[in-house]
Amino acid sequence: MKTDKRQKNIAKINDDRKQKTIALIIKAVEYLEDNCENRSVSNVSKATKKFDPLGKGVSEAAFRNKSLIHIQDVMEQQRIGPYASLPLTSDQGSVDTAEFIKLAKDNKALQKKLDEKIETIKNLKKELKKLKVANAILRHETMALHTKLLSNSSIPQSNNTYP
Repeated sequence: MKTDKRQKNIAKINDDRKQKTIALIIKAVEYLEDNCENRSVSNVSKATKKFDPLGKGVSEAAFRNKSLIHIQDVMEQQRIGPYASLPLTSDQGSVDTAEFIKLAKDNKALQKKLDEKIETIKNLKKELKKLKVANAILRHETMALHTKLLSNSSIPQSNNTYP
């Protein structure tokens, strides 16, 4: 009788852990979606640590362990890692061909704009670096001129100390 109670308690604890794990994974996927990040096993594992009160999260090994069926099910439902490229099933919705082509064109146009923005940022960073160097040179030259002016000046230099 004690062993039955104990087994029930262990089963309840395991079920609670499974539910917490599933909730962590779902929160992590939502976080990654909100931040436009990839749903790789590595990214989801790192994101779960952010939501775990203990900071442990779900390890990559747990995602790769095929015997943890509850995690594999969530990975498939949430399209994580190797399940990301699975075709949509009928219960997840379908896209007709014309809509798919339109979405592909829109995606291509947006990707082109994104690439242009990235290139602009890279160019601006290069320009900023050049300007910082030029600024440092100008500061050095200004200090040299200031020092030269003070040394050629007939005004006695003071060290700003009071008698």
